[in-house]
Amino acid sequence: NYKITYVMNGGTVSTPNLTGYNVETNTFTLTNPTKTGYTFKGWSGTDIEDKSLSVIIPKGSVGDRTYTANFEKAEYTISCTLNGGEYESGKTNPTKYSIESDPITLNNPSKVGYDFVGWSGTGIDGIVSTVTIPTGSIGHRSYLANYTPIVYSITYDYDGGSLEEGKTNPSTYTIESETFTLNNPTKDGYEFIGWTGSNGVTPSKTVRIEQGTIDGKNYVANYEPINYDIHYNLNGGALEEGKTN
Repeated sequence: NYKITYVMNGGTVSTPNLTGYNVETNTFTLTNPTKTGYTFKGWSGTDIEDKSLSVIIPKGSVGDRTYTANFEKAEYTISCTLNGGEYESGKTNPTKYSIESDPITLNNPSKVGYDFVGWSGTGIDGIVSTVTIPTGSIGHRSYLANYTPIVYSITYDYDGGSLEEGKTNPSTYTIESETFTLNNPTKDGYEFIGWTGSNGVTPSKTVRIEQGTIDGKNYVANYEPINYDIHYNLNGGALEEGKTN
């Protein structure tokens, strides 16, 4: 009877391998082991020059034997879909990792006009703002960046004027808001000549906020006094010399 010794290096087998045999034992093949997070690369040992994924011990063999299981770290992918966002300059996220990798915390992206609200994807229930892949993790991973539009404010200084009854101007908007044009105010005794503020210092009667615009806005209404004509019917009379109305 000969002894077979196995060095499993953390691996396990689904069917136990023989630990002994004799010259009359029927030909048998070793059951290859598995190891979480690793790929089996073959046996090394007795009568094997390098490594072998299939070790067969024929009937008639003799001698004690030793076999060592060899493994290699399995490499898993990390896929991050930024959904229109981008990383801060000089930052990115790894695309691969293994069971032995140091803990990985994903860098969060940003997106113009939006607040980043978190990642969804592998192993996440809902959305989380921080994703860390601990050492010892396995499996391919996929993550999706999620955002919400930033709400920007619009302030107005009507300078004593008011909008026509039934009309309003929005006080907020987002990057996704449909294009809109400001309603112009009126002011008794004055003519509206335009808005100044976020549109510049030159008054403009037509101010449009296009879809895709960002940042808060501020607008001031500008007016000029209306000049009225005065007509006199002197009914045959005349003003004193040198005087006018």
